[in-house]
Amino acid sequence: MAKSVEEIRRESVRFSNACINNEIRKRLTRGFYFDEVRELEFIERRIQQTKENITYYYGGFALDADVVAMIDELRKKCVAKLRKDAAFELECYEKRKAKGESLSSIEYLRTQAANHTAKANSIQRTLDAIEAEKRRAAEQKAAEERRKAEQAAKRQEQLNKVKKYSLPVILVVVLLIIGYSVLDKMVIQPRTYEKNFEIFKAEYESNLFSVLEEYSLTYSSIEYTELVPDYDLDYWETERINEYEVWVYFDCDAPSSAKIYEIIGDINWANHNYLLSNTYELLDDGEYVRDDTKETGFHDVNTLLIFNDGCKYKKDFQTLYKDGKEEWKKNSTYTPPSSNKTDNAPSGECMYPECDHNRAPGKYYCHQHKCSESGCSNSTSLLIDYCDQHNCTYGSCSAPRYKAVGSTYCQRHYIESQQD
Repeated sequence: MAKSVEEIRRESVRFSNACINNEIRKRLTRGFYFDEVRELEFIERRIQQTKENITYYYGGFALDADVVAMIDELRKKCVAKLRKDAAFELECYEKRKAKGESLSSIEYLRTQAANHTAKANSIQRTLDAIEAEKRRAAEQKAAEERRKAEQAAKRQEQLNKVKKYSLPVILVVVLLIIGYSVLDKMVIQPRTYEKNFEIFKAEYESNLFSVLEEYSLTYSSIEYTELVPDYDLDYWETERINEYEVWVYFDCDAPSSAKIYEIIGDINWANHNYLLSNTYELLDDGEYVRDDTKETGFHDVNTLLIFNDGCKYKKDFQTLYKDGKEEWKKNSTYTPPSSNKTDNAPSGECMYPECDHNRAPGKYYCHQHKCSESGCSNSTSLLIDYCDQHNCTYGSCSAPRYKAVGSTYCQRHYIESQQD
């Protein structure tokens, strides 16, 4: 794999640093110098040149810790040597002056002593600055350690307080949860259920009256029998909605089977949007679940018509049952055309097998079985928005398919697949 320009430059900096450190380390480990001051000046010039050369690269110049210590030790030797040379030159100056030599001939000794003293003072200032920086770094480190220790002590103190009060708080929360659960089960749910049932009962009987009026029938009484929820589907028990079977009694003879089929179909269709539940509100206008519920299924209202001979009639999709036995079946010979143009699709019952709901506008299927893609006449499984040609094929995702060329996923899964 080819390296980037930045990686190459960083490696160059590391190599340059290693070279200069090794070079200086070898010079200083010899332990013998003809002139310590010149050796120090050479090393400082070498370091400065390296810094200037590395200026154009990523990274910076850095000396190893052992090399820094060796250079500081050389500085100390230089200071000692320069001060010693300055003292010797002053001593020679005084002796030669006492012998009566001319000042002009010995003035250079005092000048050299002053130069050596100035250079020693300069190197000493550098050493003092280095020591001051070390002390400052040590103080900062100590202050940081003290700050961390104080923070740790505060955290421990807060943790101790939490431990002290957490158990009572947890007990109170648990008691509140238990109390609310009992209250919800014993009071709230029964009241909600009773309220929803009364609303449903009023709506059902209102719709029933209008349907029977159309067929010139009058009922004598109504009974509501709660059914066991259908647990065959893959839903948790708490997510299932209770069903009711409604028994409508008449004081007259039963009309023809085909007419009974139509009467029950009209009654069920007029009430199929209404659901009963201990926890869910009454739903209508095609909204089978609220946004804040987990419910994913729905149940139609089940109606039984009982006439004066005691016979019970119940409709199941396209079949009418009398006392539990099949008596009459509606024949449906209509099949949708192969064209996907559904703008002029006729009205009537859903074409999905064993579904007698009304078709959605411009579709051959009802709202539960139609594909939501514009112009598509295909059907879908219950509560799936798009058919196999227009949904996402990623796992169990049923979102609309992304319009990109060759895409079989929704937009999110398509983008994720491209990134992979």
